[in-house]
Amino acid sequence: GDDDGQGDDDGQGDDDGQAGEGSVVTGSALPLRGVLGLLSPTVRQALVIAVGGLGLGLVTSLLARRRLITVRYALGWLAIAFVTLVAAAAASLVSPLAKLFDMTATAVFLTAATVLLVAIAIQLSISVSGLQNQVRQLAESHALLAQRVADLERDHDRDQARG
Repeated sequence: GDDDGQGDDDGQGDDDGQAGEGSVVTGSALPLRGVLGLLSPTVRQALVIAVGGLGLGLVTSLLARRRLITVRYALGWLAIAFVTLVAAAAASLVSPLAKLFDMTATAVFLTAATVLLVAIAIQLSISVSGLQNQVRQLAESHALLAQRVADLERDHDRDQARG
C-alpha cells in the first residue's frame, strides 16, 4: 500500500480484534487517553502539572513522616508543591507570557522549573559548605580535647608512679 508515514489508523482497530492506536472505545470503558484527548492542550498540561504537585506533596509528606528529611526541608518542598498546584490552576495565564517571549507554554514551565531547581541546588551547596565548616571545626576541637585528655592521663599516671 501507500506508505505516507502517517500509518493506517482508520479508528476501526486492527484485524486481531484489539483496539488500535487512536481508536475510540465506546461504552463505559472509555480509556484515560480518550478522555484526555477531549481536553484542550492547556487543560491537559494543567492536569499534568497538578498531578506532579500532588505527587511531590505526597512524597514529601511520606519522607517527613519517616523522618528521612527534616521539617525545615519538608516545609520547603511542600511550599514548592503548593506553588506547583497554583501554577497548574494558572496554566491558562502562561500563554500570554509565552507569546511575549516567543516560547511555548511548556517551555515557560520548563524554564521556571529549571530556574527553581538551580536555586535549590545553590541553596543546598551553601548549606553543605556550612556543614563542612562545622564538621572541620568539630574535628579540630575533638582533636584538641583528645590531646588534652591524653596529657592529663599521662600526668596522672606520672603522679601515681611517684607516689
